Amino acid sequence: MNTRQDEKRKENTMTLLLGTLFAALVIGGTMLYRASHKEETAKIREFVPMDQRNFLIPEGYFFDAAHMWVSKGNEGSLRIGLDDFLQHVIGKVDKIELLKSSGPVEKGDAIARIYQNGRYLQVYAPVSGIILNGNELLLNDSAAMSRDPYHDGWIMEIQAMNWQSDRAALISAEKAKSWIKDEWVRLKDFFSFSAQKYELAPVMVAMQDGGEIQDRALQNSSDDIWQEFQIEFIDSAKN
Repeated sequence: MNTRQDEKRKENTMTLLLGTLFAALVIGGTMLYRASHKEETAKIREFVPMDQRNFLIPEGYFFDAAHMWVSKGNEGSLRIGLDDFLQHVIGKVDKIELLKSSGPVEKGDAIARIYQNGRYLQVYAPVSGIILNGNELLLNDSAAMSRDPYHDGWIMEIQAMNWQSDRAALISAEKAKSWIKDEWVRLKDFFSFSAQKYELAPVMVAMQDGGEIQDRALQNSSDDIWQEFQIEFIDSAKN
């Protein structure tokens, strides 16, 4: 009888220990996830303030001069997308058209068109490699690009072929902070010149003496300004 009771007590003790261990693992895993998620959230909230706007510059990301970002993943894969600066300038995105969805791609190749009200900006690959897949979410929910440009709003995933040499030509997150400030000044000059050239009302543009640009400035701009913005801020900088 005592032997059975001893075995029962041992069984109960073992069950209790296993339950305690399981609970500790669950709690520990939850705390680790929360800490990791908190750290990731903190990184994504790095920003550069300009004229009462905050431009996100995530740590660990790279940027090219044509306003595409690059994020390094596992086993040499890269995700790419539009940076937050371009999101602010474009405004609401109506449609994303992927010009390439598989196969090899060279740095500077046209990969997508970003549409709004029938106009579009064409963007280019910031690196060379093999296209693994496009972001199907954007095909059904183009607004994801504006809501979350650095996570859900990625355009495509690429297997890097010349990452070391391509990375040398990109702008690090730390250097991007000053670069974005320079781009903001250049954008003001661009719209100031456009206002004079096309005799536009100053309500939608920044004047060179320190006026502010409306957010989503391209949204209300003419086709001519879209074309000139494409040339000035994207085409001329893609290489």
